[in-house]
Amino acid sequence: MYKLIYFLIYTDFKKVKTNDTPAYNALLVLSLLQSMNFLSLGAVVNYFLKIEIDKNNATYFGIFVAFLLLLINYFYIFRKKDAIEKKYESKSIAKRQFYLWLYIVISVALFIYVITNLVTPKY
Repeated sequence: MYKLIYFLIYTDFKKVKTNDTPAYNALLVLSLLQSMNFLSLGAVVNYFLKIEIDKNNATYFGIFVAFLLLLINYFYIFRKKDAIEKKYESKSIAKRQFYLWLYIVISVALFIYVITNLVTPKY
């Protein structure tokens, strides 16, 4: 599923004429979306379990998760980008593009909602 999402993001970035590295940019966007989803889930779990986490530790954990997902996506998806492009290039993507943008909007909106309403600020 993430290979398809990667391909859809990649095809959108290929349409931008000034974009020299659409494959790498698609990798970064996919990793960012996955990080936001994972951290949103963690924040919801933390909201119900009331685990005390220091602000610095939470920041380091978020950075660790983002880099871990970037590394996983690099080896699992980015290194196989040519095979992924060959697999999905012949399939119709018009309807799937709608679902991609829906996924992006929901991911960002959920992340913002969870961060603003469920995470207790610690100054």
